Amino acid sequence: MEETHKYGVIEGVEVAPRVWKITRAVEKPAPGTAPTNLATLTKFVLTPDFLPYLSKAKPLNGEYYIPPAMDLYIKNGGAFYGYEVKGEWFDCGNKLGYMKGAVHYALRHPEIGKAFKEYLKSLDM
Repeated sequence: MEETHKYGVIEGVEVAPRVWKITRAVEKPAPGTAPTNLATLTKFVLTPDFLPYLSKAKPLNGEYYIPPAMDLYIKNGGAFYGYEVKGEWFDCGNKLGYMKGAVHYALRHPEIGKAFKEYLKSLDM
């Protein structure tokens, strides 16, 4: 919850295991105001009737985001669903998160994992 201000966040009703009917979407909510800790992670299936809402949403800090358009679409009777993904999450929008993800997967890679691990051990830090 302490990092929800960095992401798009949804509010909704769980209609099946890990499937959410989204009732509200907020892009980068102010600290302490996020409706949940369910972040939108940029994998969307968008229908043609939704697309006009992208241009109706106001930009935030000069950028257009999908969650504000989702919220407008839902308020006008549209339906949006989300799937709650379980697993490792690395925020590749910042340098440390990107590097953590790269190292995580490099260590598990069948061709280079062992050699990469040995390389990391050899670093004089």
